Amino acid sequence: MNLETIDFETAKDLKKLGFDWKCKQYYFSGAYFYDEPAILSSYQNKKDFYFAPTQAEVAKWLRDKHSLMIDVYPLGYRTKEYVWTVHDLQPWGGVHISDKEYRDFEQAESVGIKKAIEILKERQNDNTTGEKQN
Repeated sequence: MNLETIDFETAKDLKKLGFDWKCKQYYFSGAYFYDEPAILSSYQNKKDFYFAPTQAEVAKWLRDKHSLMIDVYPLGYRTKEYVWTVHDLQPWGGVHISDKEYRDFEQAESVGIKKAIEILKERQNDNTTGEKQN
């Protein structure tokens, strides 16, 4: 089974949001590596080191750490088109729904993850703005 690894831009966003789960895949100086223990142990604390988790790992992190649950499902029986939803499980969180269909599950999940990251960034901005006003 091949699980989708997140792209470099998403890895950078996740690092800013505090993602620190150990992964076998990572980006270093923009290049992708898989399970290279020498690089991992030498560089994981460097500025240009980013963990590159699978989409499934990111979805679990978002759910466990930030109460954001991503669902992907087909539009109907025997269809090859998928949509995503992001459920914000915090009080008054709401549901964010895909505005288009995607050709496969992984693509829909990737876009749902990016939406969840956008929500986290908004939360951080709201928290920062609230602290400055108080």
